[in-house]
Amino acid sequence: MTQQNNRQYKVTADPVRILIIDIAYVLIISGLLSILWVKTIIIWKIFAVFFAILFLVLTWKTSKPLITNKTLYLINDQGVTDYTQKKPVTIPWQLIKKIELVPNNATYQIGIIAFDVITDQKKTAKQIQNNYSENGNLAIYSIIIDGFKFRRKPFLAIYNELKRQGIIYNPKILINEQYNLLS
Repeated sequence: MTQQNNRQYKVTADPVRILIIDIAYVLIISGLLSILWVKTIIIWKIFAVFFAILFLVLTWKTSKPLITNKTLYLINDQGVTDYTQKKPVTIPWQLIKKIELVPNNATYQIGIIAFDVITDQKKTAKQIQNNYSENGNLAIYSIIIDGFKFRRKPFLAIYNELKRQGIIYNPKILINEQYNLLS
């Protein structure tokens, strides 16, 4: 799930969580395909095959980060790098203003909020350039780490590592915690 040394913390896919999600998808796929052996009109069988294919694609997309062993996020002395985007985006610690653990419907999320006045647009990431053009001279960028993709203990370990390194490299970062539902 995570690899850590003193200077960097790699966040990869949680194999247990992905396995649980994939098992649920396979059960749904098998339920949908069982309609093929039931005597019914052809349209229901077509719908069942169509949705089974959609769930098969979801299974592949869910499993892909685990199969490729792709790093999702890297937390180090340079800042936080988001590898979930098409082009990786690194936010330096000096630009991060807030790290928060907040509830969102059924799960918790870690939000990393960065904003600053952009002076050199050529050196900024595409996402920050888009925010720059939409928000005047204030660029806002956020990385959201969804708790649905991780079990509780690894998820809290990611948050604690963000807090630890954030306080070391930028003591001005606002840390917002809402642990009450996780206890």
